Amino acid sequence: MHRIDGSGKAGEFWQAALGWRRTYEGNGDVILEPPAGSPEDGVVRNLLFQPVGEEKATTNRLHLDLRPQPRRRRCRVRKVRALGVSISATVPT
Repeated sequence: MHRIDGSGKAGEFWQAALGWRRTYEGNGDVILEPPAGSPEDGVVRNLLFQPVGEEKATTNRLHLDLRPQPRRRRCRVRKVRALGVSISATVPT
């Protein structure tokens, strides 16, 4: 995935990709949490996106592997491709 400028834009992308809810937005920060009442709610860590002042110098600061259940894999791939993601590799499950 290419760089997303701004924590708000990154938050928008991951909110759409994961189907999570935005529970905070302010001062450039965005917090995403799993859907309320889902099995992940209160168990999985929240995602916090913050702006940084400097340009990217070396490696990516965030790397998330999406691991949908095998029966939902094709649907998830279509969803993130529709958001602009290009798939560079797949790993057998």
